[in-house]
Amino acid sequence: RPRRLPMQEPLRQIKRELASPAPSMRPPVASSAVTTASTATATRKKVKQEQRSEEARRNIVDEPRFRYMKELKRLVAMGFSDTPYSREVLTACSGNLGQASSAMLVS
Repeated sequence: RPRRLPMQEPLRQIKRELASPAPSMRPPVASSAVTTASTATATRKKVKQEQRSEEARRNIVDEPRFRYMKELKRLVAMGFSDTPYSREVLTACSGNLGQASSAMLVS
């Protein structure tokens, strides 16, 4: 075993103190204000998540989505009404506005 120099022991003591700080040097335990703030943040997040899930439940539609909605909006802008017949004609014409409008004008 090598012989220790007189300065090595105090250096080891300093290293131990730095590795585990004294109780006065340790960071303080979370105060009640910090705990309350984190609880409030968690509560807000939970409320927002519940609101999103409620909105998702409200937006559920029982019938299938209409495939040619963009073209139907253009037909409505041209003066045609949004009826099951106009949707049927648009579907039969594969969303072609020219064919659908002429077919609706003829009938």
